[in-house]
Amino acid sequence: MTPERVLATSKPWNSATTLYIARALQDAANGRRLTVLDMGCGDGLLMRSFADLGHDLYGFDLPDREAALREKMGPVFGDRFDEHIRIMADERRIPFDDASFDVVYANQVFEHVRFLDQMVAETVRVLKPGGILIALFPLATYPVEGHCLVPFAHWLPPGRGRQHYLTAMLRLRIGRRFPGMTSRQSAVEWDDRLRQFTFYRFVNEITALFDHYYEGATVDAAGYIRAKIDLLQATGSWSGRLAASVAASTRGPLMDAMVTHGFMGVFVATNPRSAETRRRMLAWKT
Repeated sequence: MTPERVLATSKPWNSATTLYIARALQDAANGRRLTVLDMGCGDGLLMRSFADLGHDLYGFDLPDREAALREKMGPVFGDRFDEHIRIMADERRIPFDDASFDVVYANQVFEHVRFLDQMVAETVRVLKPGGILIALFPLATYPVEGHCLVPFAHWLPPGRGRQHYLTAMLRLRIGRRFPGMTSRQSAVEWDDRLRQFTFYRFVNEITALFDHYYEGATVDAAGYIRAKIDLLQATGSWSGRLAASVAASTRGPLMDAMVTHGFMGVFVATNPRSAETRRRMLAWKT
């Protein structure tokens, strides 16, 4: 990565992951205009952040996001909204044609993808030859569940045991309680949401999956850490600069490994493999 191409101070980036993806797009573009797909685009926040990079941007998400997408992105795309933004009819299929994109990125999405193998196969289908997949998401080993903000909640099996644990933590004011709900009610709701909508994986599972579908699969924790440090320095606050200084002083292979295996997956996969190549890979090595 060459972070200088997109500076942390060039705009008020909302997160290090957004800055990282902007830099990855710049790196992939090498001066040309890309056709880019936002996988699980939410209300279009990232597409709006990347609008001034000059790429041709597309996105898709689930039906419950359609109203927000039309509100936020309708003014951006106008009469071409339905061409650039699609709503999924099947959570196992990306609603775009074969070989449509130079780059597909997924920011904090893969932990919500039920059929991950199928969706990675779909990224191969919609990418052009030589295309790139960029994916950032929390791993199963992340110590704090990122939605309810309760430590280790996603490490526990769903059911009464996890509900009791969540209730105790929420009563201690650790985590996020739903407005108008008691700690117990919130715990039951979080237990159900985590069971239905979160599917955390380990780094070796993701690496093996990407190796199967792509010729190149790189773990780029170092690039993400650099984006995080740069963003902290750009805040201008003493606490941000102090945190950036501490992080910068500990940068290196050990921190990269801690992020990769304990916190967050940062993957750049390149050159989708053909179906015939993948078929030949199935033979067990003896």
